[in-house]
Amino acid sequence: MTPKNNVLPWGSKVAIIRDEVPEISSIIITPDTVHKEKALSGTVAAVGPEVKYLHPGDYVVFGSYSGTNITCDGIEYNVMKEEDVQAVVVSNEVENG
Repeated sequence: MTPKNNVLPWGSKVAIIRDEVPEISSIIITPDTVHKEKALSGTVAAVGPEVKYLHPGDYVVFGSYSGTNITCDGIEYNVMKEEDVQAVVVSNEVENG
């Protein structure tokens, strides 16, 4: 069962669930901020009523400092303007960096 989406963006905003970034090494512990800065892709969870080109379920690439991070019901979203999304990706094999 798919969890209910409780984030409803306004206007031309989109809510994206960022991809998890795997740890580089199990010996080196990296802070959460490093992982969040490298996460440049994710899945569109919800779109505002003025969004023209993106749809829930689209796999997208965006800048590391785009949008605002919020957590709702234990799920972290990045809410940003539609224009801050740089690309829709057809394949999920995207290299960060």
